[in-house]
Amino acid sequence: MVNALEDAQGQGMATSGAGLGDGLDRRWVQLGGVMGIAACLLLLSAGFVASNTLSSNASTVQITHYLTSHRSGVLAQTVLDVAGSALALWFGATLVCLLLVRDRRSPLGLVVLAAGIGMTAVASLDGITLTILEFLSRQGGLGDPSVTRAFYDLQNGVIMPGAFGCMAAVFLASLGVAMLRGVFAARWVGWLSLLLAALSVLSSVVGLTIASGGTSVVGYFPAVGFVLIGLISSIFMLRDRGPGIASN
Repeated sequence: MVNALEDAQGQGMATSGAGLGDGLDRRWVQLGGVMGIAACLLLLSAGFVASNTLSSNASTVQITHYLTSHRSGVLAQTVLDVAGSALALWFGATLVCLLLVRDRRSPLGLVVLAAGIGMTAVASLDGITLTILEFLSRQGGLGDPSVTRAFYDLQNGVIMPGAFGCMAAVFLASLGVAMLRGVFAARWVGWLSLLLAALSVLSSVVGLTIASGGTSVVGYFPAVGFVLIGLISSIFMLRDRGPGIASN
């Protein structure tokens, strides 16, 4: 009886044409790739829409003037940040599903899951802090320079690339190791992911210890790393045909 049921399930998978060799539905994997590309494009757009030309050591007067003259851009940046982070969760969940199914012997899938959740949460906060300052400036509540400075430093250094860089390093490193194990994508992407993970660690240290870390060239490595590896991974998900290794 059990053998008959297993044979029937196997025949159903063979005739449907939608399943991968590991039992995953290819259409869901492709949808995750689409979500990943959309998330990366939204997050990339968020970095340009606000036209933030302020330096990390900008005065509170300059910050206030920027907020009042770029209100629509600041709000649009926050919307794009939050929307991109939400789509990144869908992409990340699909990616984690692939890793868990194909590599049951390692915890890499769960590490990618935890780091991805932390990374998307931090990315959302990056835009929200600046939006809070914009709301306060509209209501005439930026009379205390220390409040303005605290929120601006949180957004421009401590959160991004400080906290985000740390989360991105774990995400990129664990995903890179999984790629080197042949679980997903190609090994050259794994090496690139590990390189960007190391640069993200450097960015995190700079953002958490140096006042100008948010606007330095080093500070952009985590965001660039996530968008680049996210886009490449999404393309591989669109083209995915099955597992690279068998881990039973």
